Amino acid sequence: MKLLNKLKLFRENLKNIIDFNLRNTLKLKRKVTHLKNEQKQGLFASLPQETQALAEDKEQIFYNKYNLEHLKNNSSKLEYIENLTVLEILENYFPQTKIKQDEHILDVGAKNWHYIEALYNFFKNKAPSVSISGIEIDAYRMYINFHTRYDYAMHRINHMPNVHYIVGDVLEHKDKYDNILVFYPFVTPEPLVRWGLPLSKLKPEQLIKHLYDIVNPNGSILIVNQFENEYLLIKIILDNLGHEYKDFGEYTSSFIHNKNRRFVLLVNKA
Repeated sequence: MKLLNKLKLFRENLKNIIDFNLRNTLKLKRKVTHLKNEQKQGLFASLPQETQALAEDKEQIFYNKYNLEHLKNNSSKLEYIENLTVLEILENYFPQTKIKQDEHILDVGAKNWHYIEALYNFFKNKAPSVSISGIEIDAYRMYINFHTRYDYAMHRINHMPNVHYIVGDVLEHKDKYDNILVFYPFVTPEPLVRWGLPLSKLKPEQLIKHLYDIVNPNGSILIVNQFENEYLLIKIILDNLGHEYKDFGEYTSSFIHNKNRRFVLLVNKA
């Protein structure tokens, strides 16, 4: 079985190398004119009956506090719920005392940036002049409608001042940031290959070390993992590097039942 798994991983990795290099050579782009919108009735119907009212109350609080009208009218149900989840993570775990005017936030692994409304409204609520950059190594990955992650990200941020979408490998990115966010970084081979990246891009130790180098003194790196084994591996890397961090353990969303368990760490740079 182990040999078969290794062979499968080898074949998928070979395919990913070809596909990744091809799409990053072609860099195909098409303008997105609108986003799919769904009615938001029954948003939390999948939750247990006793927690649905709590989710509805918190959604209303976030809607008013973070001005979510645009998001609610231009998103699928799942996208809206995922933005609520990101807002909840930031409210619960991000050190809000560190949010100051004119600071620069980096979001690593932005994909199609379907949760940028959550980031934008959270940080703008705290410091209106903050700037946000998202970086994505595989921005030209294409969907079945022939639009890419890049297309959707650029459409989502077209009404957001001081928000930038960067195509590239964060390990080659040298700009400095006041705080960094990393949602679901790849730490083990199988998820990375399943999401279409070559194994050569799996460098979790280098990633953590580099992010610590580019975050400014007194800054933070918020890391959210969605598998317990990856969360434990990140802790080992942090311990080996000697970086101080807060271990918040498992995070449970008020808005959705996640199939994969999620865990939160906050690295503080002295």
